[in-house]
Amino acid sequence: MTKPDASRGSILILALWILTLLTVFSVSVGFAARQKATLLTRIDSIEQLFDIASAGVQKIGSVLRQDESNSMESTLGVWVNNTSAFSEIPVGDGFFSLETPVYDDATGKIVTRTGAVDEESKINVNTADAQTLGRLFKGALDISEDQAQSIAYAIVDWRDADSFYGHPNYGSEDPDYRDLRLPYEGKDAPFDVLDELLLVRGINQAIFDRIKPFVTVYGTGTVNINTASRPVLGALGLSSQVIDSIMVYRAGPDKELGNGDANIFTDSGKIVEELELVVPVGGIDAPAIEALADQNKLGVGSNYFRVEVKAQTQAKGEEMRLEAVLMHSGKTVYMRTITGQNGE
Repeated sequence: MTKPDASRGSILILALWILTLLTVFSVSVGFAARQKATLLTRIDSIEQLFDIASAGVQKIGSVLRQDESNSMESTLGVWVNNTSAFSEIPVGDGFFSLETPVYDDATGKIVTRTGAVDEESKINVNTADAQTLGRLFKGALDISEDQAQSIAYAIVDWRDADSFYGHPNYGSEDPDYRDLRLPYEGKDAPFDVLDELLLVRGINQAIFDRIKPFVTVYGTGTVNINTASRPVLGALGLSSQVIDSIMVYRAGPDKELGNGDANIFTDSGKIVEELELVVPVGGIDAPAIEALADQNKLGVGSNYFRVEVKAQTQAKGEEMRLEAVLMHSGKTVYMRTITGQNGE
């Protein structure tokens, strides 16, 4: 009887180990390959969605460019409430819709508008004085005068070139930011993007979300009376009575904003004159309106517009949202994705 060969057992064990290692290796390679394939598929989907969303930006740019000769902008503009031009427009294997959030004066809520939003219907945080900003925050946030002034002067201190407090009791400069848990210094320069407001002391995400519909970093600081909301007109210092009159004028005979019979202010130097054709203006309010127009704080035209584009694919139902700001010439001055696939 032949004795078992120990070397054969060792070889068998070694073979089993090698087979196990090869199996693990092949599984690992397969898993990595699947991950790579999934990543490539995801990248292709993102590129496809971005191309669809970009087509939406190009579409609104084309519409604005065609309307560039119209210096007076209103809620009747071709860039807004145009469902046939901006809703579920097919592009390749998907479609885009322009669905831009905007403050609605009738309800006092944020609603979705089919088209773009006039950026110069808002208060420019780079040019507005602390009093204007304070009035806006007090009304929009429903906070005390002290709280509103504190935020307003913090914004002014953030953007001005010096390191001195703009008010003895309010504001924030470098020492206030150095004391934070994650310290940094004030910018001492104008805001480049609106999200920079989140760096200003006293402004958190909740506050930012509430004031975002009323503020901008684009334009000269002149507010378009044809498109400005009640909170913005109030921030300029106009009384509730004259704001009511402006809204009545803009609404036209049917008393509904955005309809075809609305009135449009055509000359910043004749706002009171045009307003009095429809609604009487009080003796105190008329000089206030004229002063704002003389100081270029109130006008009748716009050059910057913001839009949110929702891109979707037909087959997979994937979605991307993109935000852009364009000039009246159609030139895009800012663009970023704000959600990825499946709204993530």
